[in-house]
Amino acid sequence: MDPDLGEPMGMDEDEWTYGVDDVNQIYPNIYHSAYHTAESKEKLTELGITHILSMGDEFTEHFKGEYTYKICPLSDDEDQDVQQFFRDGIKFIEDAIGNGGVVLVHC
Repeated sequence: MDPDLGEPMGMDEDEWTYGVDDVNQIYPNIYHSAYHTAESKEKLTELGITHILSMGDEFTEHFKGEYTYKICPLSDDEDQDVQQFFRDGIKFIEDAIGNGGVVLVHC
């Protein structure tokens, strides 16, 4: 743990987990997580996820045909222009929610 960054989300290191349960509802019908959650059918079902927005060029449609996916081929590189993905990502989220969907955004 980098002492300059502090503890994640106000938790001490013993409480911090990075996995399937590391998911947060950031807005009604929108969740954010690491990729672990997007690969857990059980967790996706529990959350009622219908759409998955993957922010990374290394991701695939893990449950192809069972969810609606949008993969933004974002490179994990400090020089990557992330703004080029905003419009498509926002449209994907708006369309999903507008049709009664629940979105997981992960990276």
